[in-house]
Amino acid sequence: MLALVFKMGLSALIAVSVTVLAEKAGPVVGALLATLPVTSGPAFFFLAQDHDAAFISQTALSTFAQNIPTAIFATSYVLLAQRLPTILSVGGAMCVWLVYLALSLWGDSGLPAALMLGACVFPLCIVLVRPYRHAAASAPGQHISDLIVRGVAVALLVGAIEVLGLVANPLWTGVLAATPVLYLSLMIILQRRLGGPAAAAVIANSLTGFLGISLAFVSVYLLAIPLGKWAALAFGLTFSACWNTGLFLLHWRSAPILQANSNFVFPIGANRSSS
Repeated sequence: MLALVFKMGLSALIAVSVTVLAEKAGPVVGALLATLPVTSGPAFFFLAQDHDAAFISQTALSTFAQNIPTAIFATSYVLLAQRLPTILSVGGAMCVWLVYLALSLWGDSGLPAALMLGACVFPLCIVLVRPYRHAAASAPGQHISDLIVRGVAVALLVGAIEVLGLVANPLWTGVLAATPVLYLSLMIILQRRLGGPAAAAVIANSLTGFLGISLAFVSVYLLAIPLGKWAALAFGLTFSACWNTGLFLLHWRSAPILQANSNFVFPIGANRSSS
């Protein structure tokens, strides 16, 4: 029991730390930080302590497949948040996610089908959110209640994955691991503090990073059995970090263009009184 509490607390601490940085770094850099494996990474690490390479491999495949409806969920939110309040934009996006998730569980769960579907969905989602990647806004300081909400949500998810992993097959464990709890916490908290367009800008910028972490799960699926679960997880984490580092370097090279249009880039960590 103490081990489970420790795992949940550690995962919550990691996720909260990254999302705080995301709020202070701006929509692009913040989104890249938020799409690092701060929730799924610890969850898979703890699962690997109790399961063999075959289980980790199949769970990674299931997580990749369920990341596809998560991309649709994020895209739906970006579009809805431009005009609707938090409860309607997040609730509407969640309905889309649940419907697609239910339908996807009836389809082919193999890697070729998932890759083909992902090759259609991810580029389309990235194109659809492109006009909404920048927005003007400012934010108040951090509220302790925000941090508590995030921490509790992530801790409960990791705990649920741990418990489910003891009794469920890899498919359902992967479904739970792909639950967009970090997206949900960012959407609710940022829209409440910054407004819909500014919150949507963070989510819109995150989709390219989310593609990277999704491909990292594919690498874990392919490598877990031939190389071992720990080597596969290490490669997946490295792949995700390198992908986001590459995206950051591309952003950094385009910084003069962004500075020329700085009225469209919001300082997430700024104080509202200074705006």
